[in-house]
Amino acid sequence: MPRRALSGLLAAELVSAFGSQLTRLALPWFVLVETGSPARMSLVFAAQLLPAALLGLPSGAVVQRIGARTTMIGADLARAPLIALVPLLHALDLLNFPLLLVIAVALGVFSTPYYASQRLVLPELLGEDERAVARANSLIEGTTEAASLVGPAVAGLLIALVGAANVLWIDAASFLVSGLALLLLVPPHGRSVDEEQPRGLLAGLRFLLADPLLRPMVFSTLAFGAAGPMLFAALPYLAFARYDQDPKIAGWLLAS
Repeated sequence: MPRRALSGLLAAELVSAFGSQLTRLALPWFVLVETGSPARMSLVFAAQLLPAALLGLPSGAVVQRIGARTTMIGADLARAPLIALVPLLHALDLLNFPLLLVIAVALGVFSTPYYASQRLVLPELLGEDERAVARANSLIEGTTEAASLVGPAVAGLLIALVGAANVLWIDAASFLVSGLALLLLVPPHGRSVDEEQPRGLLAGLRFLLADPLLRPMVFSTLAFGAAGPMLFAALPYLAFARYDQDPKIAGWLLAS
């Protein structure tokens, strides 16, 4: 991959991951501030996660069909206006809770294939060069980990300075910038698909369950996926209820 394309991919990943971390705090905090209801905040949080549980496997088939780069561009460019709808409708006094749930579900629908594409875009662009893929993947992983550590803390600070609704505008801009960076800086590459390999959801599931290394990883990931979101949902409310509604505390809790 040319250096310019790799730099574009890294920039897009950093901006998109940072935007995702902003959303992770700004959206539930927005619900808490506007409704004061931890139950409604939890419902919005769950609405974002539901598509991942239902569409995780099908999203892999979508990525395989249209390509990881195209999927990431589409997901980013779709999430930008969806996030922007929340502060826009709120400013126009047109936002109600059922509509907010619909937006949250839609965000989850487009986020799920994006996350699936993150693991596939490098082989798609670099081909079978395992060393090049490994080096580039380490850069991508470092970028996303940095965003996951810094993003929530920055989100808490921004919410304290300008309010959750305005931070959602920043979220929307981050997804737009990421999508445009992928579109303009990362060139499309032909995808080589081995037609002899079994394809489809059941084939993928059989492969995961048959592999002695991957099988326990699947179950441990499912266990963390069930327990982790409950903790993440509780932390913003903890800061809201016990620390004087301080979003900076919520950001540090999520980052820790």
